[in-house]
Amino acid sequence: MDQTLTKFWNISGDAPANITTTLGTTTNPTTCTGTNGNIAFTTTNIPNISNYYFQFWSLGNCTPLNSLSTTNKIGFNQQNQISPASLSCHCDILNNLVTSLNATGANPISGNINSQVWFEPIQPINYVKRHYQITPNDNAVTSTAKVTLYFTQQEFTDFNVLNTIKLPTSPADGANNKANLLIEKRIGVSSNNTGLPASYATATLPVTINPIDADITYNSILARWQVSFNVTGFSGFFVKTISSLIPNIYTFSGNGEWNDATNWVGGIIPPTNLTAPNEILINPIVGGECVLPITNTQTIANGAKITVLANKKLSIGGNLIIQ
Repeated sequence: MDQTLTKFWNISGDAPANITTTLGTTTNPTTCTGTNGNIAFTTTNIPNISNYYFQFWSLGNCTPLNSLSTTNKIGFNQQNQISPASLSCHCDILNNLVTSLNATGANPISGNINSQVWFEPIQPINYVKRHYQITPNDNAVTSTAKVTLYFTQQEFTDFNVLNTIKLPTSPADGANNKANLLIEKRIGVSSNNTGLPASYATATLPVTINPIDADITYNSILARWQVSFNVTGFSGFFVKTISSLIPNIYTFSGNGEWNDATNWVGGIIPPTNLTAPNEILINPIVGGECVLPITNTQTIANGAKITVLANKKLSIGGNLIIQ
């Protein structure tokens, strides 16, 4: 992507030198900030604003060869490929690759497709820190495609530290650990834009997908893992190595009442009846506490857990039922 704010141009294509303005370059971009998605800037020496337009940036090509997104991003540049024509790539606003989709199957995906990637700052216990959401504007429940997600070896290595069943420990994958790789698909969209497992609706159970091993490959030129699989219906996608569902973990990280959503990570208060395999973590700020008020009844069903971290405080005014 060209990130340079280049020139004012008049209708004939001429660009008077005295009104050329540059906000940054591709190697040293200037960040413009604004309110509610609006970007404001000032300039001078514009002879007639009605006869000029501003080229803010231009998008480059989005292909499977682009560098990967490395921070939380939304797909911005959707580009259909020439070969195969059914393949579309989805890049962020800096033209880094997010996902690729091959429109195949009984009801091939079409139209505008929203792809998003998140990176957890601390390695989760049960899934790879890079996780995705793909949502077509049309027919999200019934559309079909072959999806390709991308990961680095370091992301697999970080996962392996906390998990007994391993993902590949190196690009060579001498132990064939790619056979352990599974995809958990969470139906719908993240309710709070965190992409966390708990932010997806629980009415429909997640689905575990086992990709064909031949469709899990390491690209030594681009230095990344490429994981492809067929899917019907679109949702959030998480890489894991166990067939059981990823637990929804609800973390109290603030100070004060249980019922205050701002005290919970992602603003998600746990359900009053917490079912297996889900977990509540009580981790208030230093000197703070979590208060379950007298009006609350919180049930921890068999197989679910509530954990009060070391040196943390849970005050129970209501009913806490552990089955």
